[in-house]
Amino acid sequence: MLLPGRRPPFDARISAPRVPAPLSVSHLEPGGIVLSEGLARQTIPFDDHGPRCDNPALFDALRKLNADGIPFQYQPQVVDAPARLMAWWQETGRLADTFSEIAWLSPEQWRITSIPVPVQGVMGWDGRAGPFAG
Repeated sequence: MLLPGRRPPFDARISAPRVPAPLSVSHLEPGGIVLSEGLARQTIPFDDHGPRCDNPALFDALRKLNADGIPFQYQPQVVDAPARLMAWWQETGRLADTFSEIAWLSPEQWRITSIPVPVQGVMGWDGRAGPFAG
């Protein structure tokens, strides 16, 4: 994922092989935020009306999950994936917190990366927001 205004390297933690991944925000489905931990799944409902990037119920639910320390799965192919929404909300100034992103390095190993709030001027970022900008 492109992360304008943030300077790598980011703080990251890599698991030992075969250590189970923690509970994480997997993806969105109509009206629900899907959390996963191993093969277990649970869904947190939210009012899914209008564009997800402007949805206050979704924002509040994802912000609470972030405050609880739950990482967001890296999904570069999904435009409105929870991790991309969190980065967007950082870039627009709506979210002033770091969030954690989890990605799999192999089927048996994962990495959690802290995604800091962007800073104008860092890495040439001019303050314009990413994929949901009008």
